[in-house]
Amino acid sequence: MHPVLPAMLDTLSHHAQTRGVAGQQWAKQAGIRPETLSRLAQRSDCDLQTLANLASALGLELALRPKREREMPTTFGRKHEEQLLDLCASRDLDLAKWMAEGPRYFVAGLATLLSGLPGFDAEGLLLVAEALHPGMTELAEYQRWLDASPLKPSRFLPMLKERISQSAVAA
Repeated sequence: MHPVLPAMLDTLSHHAQTRGVAGQQWAKQAGIRPETLSRLAQRSDCDLQTLANLASALGLELALRPKREREMPTTFGRKHEEQLLDLCASRDLDLAKWMAEGPRYFVAGLATLLSGLPGFDAEGLLLVAEALHPGMTELAEYQRWLDASPLKPSRFLPMLKERISQSAVAA
């Protein structure tokens, strides 16, 4: 079975459950037999129209979208880390500056990370993150970023706190 089909069926079933739509009622609204609905979980394929009907019965529609790129820097060293510390300590929300710091996915995750810190503009950073990589502020996507990122919060955040303290003393 192609891995996309079970994921789509799980998503549709979840929406049916949250809307309180039972299997037989859902099948009827989709114009398919209840047996067809129950057998879909064991099948290796499914007619596209059947999926579209199941989605439509729940107020959803099937759509194609570009695959999200989850690119990280090919190299990540001290120099790049210093540049990121400078950007983060500045609290600048200029999208062009964020885009200049590396792959959009990578810097979107960094903006999301900062949004949870005291003294940072959470709303502004989340807007930056979404502009760089739509969906980054969703928990599952952010967790993917944390798992894959060469930037480790346990190292980076204390360094950022120190950089901000140094900037405050110098000012």
